[in-house]
Amino acid sequence: MGRCREGLHLGGAIAGNIESIAREPSYPEYCFYYALCISGSWHGMTLRERRRYGRLFQKYLSCFRKWARLGAENFENRRLLLEAEAARLRGRNGRAMQLYEEAIRAAGENGYLQEQALASLLAAEYYLGRNMNSIAAFFLEKACRGFAGWGARAVVRRLSREYAHLGIVISRESRKQAAEVAAAAGGGEKGTARESTTRPAAEPAYGESFDLAALINAYYSLVEEGGWHELAGRLLRILCENAGAQCGAMITMRQGELFVGLAVKAAAGGFAAMPLVPLAEQRYIPRAMVQHVWRTGETLLLDDACSAGLFIHDPEVAGRRIRSVCCFSVPLRTKTAALIYLENNFIAGAFTEERLKIARLLAAQTAFVAGLSETADEPAGGQELSPKSRPLLPETLTPREMEVLNLLASGLSNGEIAARLGLTLSTVKSHVQNIYGKLGVNRRLRAVARARKMDLLP
Repeated sequence: MGRCREGLHLGGAIAGNIESIAREPSYPEYCFYYALCISGSWHGMTLRERRRYGRLFQKYLSCFRKWARLGAENFENRRLLLEAEAARLRGRNGRAMQLYEEAIRAAGENGYLQEQALASLLAAEYYLGRNMNSIAAFFLEKACRGFAGWGARAVVRRLSREYAHLGIVISRESRKQAAEVAAAAGGGEKGTARESTTRPAAEPAYGESFDLAALINAYYSLVEEGGWHELAGRLLRILCENAGAQCGAMITMRQGELFVGLAVKAAAGGFAAMPLVPLAEQRYIPRAMVQHVWRTGETLLLDDACSAGLFIHDPEVAGRRIRSVCCFSVPLRTKTAALIYLENNFIAGAFTEERLKIARLLAAQTAFVAGLSETADEPAGGQELSPKSRPLLPETLTPREMEVLNLLASGLSNGEIAARLGLTLSTVKSHVQNIYGKLGVNRRLRAVARARKMDLLP
């Protein structure tokens, strides 16, 4: 995907000839890859180019929506991938995450391994762009396995060199397994004919251990239902459930001291939120362990903390007879790092290396959303503002602006809002700018967060 601009010029040069044979089998191929060249080149385009190519992208996306309704097995995975790219360009991050995963799954289910690999690569580049490297590494490795199984070894070598900083290594075993998957799906080159609907063999490791689609679906639905802080807490619960932890917390640095920004503990068949306080003022996380990991940057993985290791004489560890512990750092959107602390006192050796891989992926999601919580200026801990402390709206929103605001909160684009309300696109844009001005913001996320603070939205 590194030569999108070149593909854009080439596609434009043959556009006249291609459009004249729109009923030929090669036409959907052209539309699909030309649309991806447009989305891949988007950030380097001038405003004039964006207007021109944006119309083309929308045209091809509309084609795939129609074709997918007529033949989902052949076109649904391509539609989903183009929808994901459209969501990415519009800044609808939760929706983009969900669509990338759905595109990968649909391509795999219908036997299009090269397009599954391509969707995985685009998902990896998306996560890299958001500094979520651990998740990007997972999707990049998945893409390399797919390209290797398809026979595109030169692509695998190029990706391995280009993303060497992520530590992507495609072993012989992985390549052999990828080849077996390709054989199960009907072979590498047959996939390009888009006729095979054989389901490929199940992929190893991560997919069997944890369903990423379930996480992303929870991610997207919770963005609509509640605030970012509520979502971060939900993700921490998912992290604890899948890592096998009784207690979990995210610790960050605030005003020069370590602070417990999120914390949950197993209770009554689920997880209950714990107090959010400075690390020095709480009694449920051993401070010495957290300070050690923060200072050294090392990953702490203990099978039985009260019987062996550096902390057997620590009063908190000995007093609570702490057993299995896992503590590691993750990048945070608005800070240099955050720490994730996981604990299980029922059994020794609860946290394995395999579970740690999954925990890191989920921790990256949790830290990312926690950063969004601060960006959106939500009250910490999801506490409601009292009526006296709620900001006042300097100018009342009109009924039409309220309709537009509610549709913004539901995640619709300007074009979709225009279609829903029977307005022109320019009118909707004008309403959106008026809403921004009255709320004192310049982005959709901030507008929705501010409106909820003011009780303008449920």
